[in-house]
Amino acid sequence: LVLRENSSLSSIWLASNSIGDLGIDSLSDSLTYSTKLLTLDLENNGITAEGGALLAVALRHNSTLEKLWLGHNPIGDEGVECIADALQANTGIKELSLRFNGITSSGASMIAGSLRDICHVETLWLGGNFLEDSGILSLADALCVNTSLRLLCLEGTGITDAGASDIYAALEENGTIATILLGCNKIGDKGVLAMIYHALKANRSSTEWEATEKDYMYYIKQHEHDEEIRLPEDVLV
Repeated sequence: LVLRENSSLSSIWLASNSIGDLGIDSLSDSLTYSTKLLTLDLENNGITAEGGALLAVALRHNSTLEKLWLGHNPIGDEGVECIADALQANTGIKELSLRFNGITSSGASMIAGSLRDICHVETLWLGGNFLEDSGILSLADALCVNTSLRLLCLEGTGITDAGASDIYAALEENGTIATILLGCNKIGDKGVLAMIYHALKANRSSTEWEATEKDYMYYIKQHEHDEEIRLPEDVLV
């Protein structure tokens, strides 16, 4: 009701309020008609796949919302499938948080399918989901053709050396990614880190890379006017 009657409300922060699927049912109806809301934070609200489906219906009709945060809700692959399908019709979402949503490689494949076709999502948070290398492969394939993503968070998603290699190959094709977060994964081979390093050098838009090897963070950062990327000592040994 507030969204329908308020003509200037641009942000709603409802994180950790236990609104559940019932609350989403009421909110999604209003979101369908909202033309001013830009940011909606629904993280940690006990939203399940049912709530994700309800929200997806609203997203198909709303073209003004730019930031949607759904992290820490157990929507799972079923809910993510609905959200991914809605992104095909929605043209406004620029930042989407799906952290710790119980998404597996199956859900990653659905998200990847949307990324191949859409060109408006610029920031995507997928950390804390067990995507594994098979899910990362799907996302890597999508990165080869996607031209909108600037930041992709894959922290704590079960990536091993194989998944890192797939990301490396995708970076050679992608010219728009600026930041990839790979912390808290199982990337332990220094040769794989070296491959990602060379891929980032080839990708001129890349400005930051983060990975974890045995719980130690490595950072690769290319400043605006730098001609080369500097690695921490011994990474390429």
